[in-house]
Amino acid sequence: MFTVSPNLTEDSVIPITISVANKLAAINALNITLGGLGDIIVASATAFCEVDETSDPQFSDATPSTRLVGLLTVRETSVSQFFSQGVEGVDYVVTFVITLSSNEVIVSQVRVPVRKYKT
Repeated sequence: MFTVSPNLTEDSVIPITISVANKLAAINALNITLGGLGDIIVASATAFCEVDETSDPQFSDATPSTRLVGLLTVRETSVSQFFSQGVEGVDYVVTFVITLSSNEVIVSQVRVPVRKYKT
């Protein structure tokens, strides 16, 4: 799991991008060696957001799924989703479920802690 944390506050909007380019390069190299399927790419993806179970219980968010805004962007080697207006003190987990054109499924998670830092 990766963590995103640089000065993410309640009014921040950030893009979260997951790249699977290295994994695809390895799979495609193996396919060429074995005379396989040709280039495998990202075919589809979904993303969802939950409050991290290790988050401090004094902070809560009843609607974490509303933190994902805009459309999920799917490219040949990556997926991107905007995260917006998290509740201060809450740690979120954004889970990406990425399906490749070979029907292999990759699950990747990003921890997003929302804090107010003193300047």
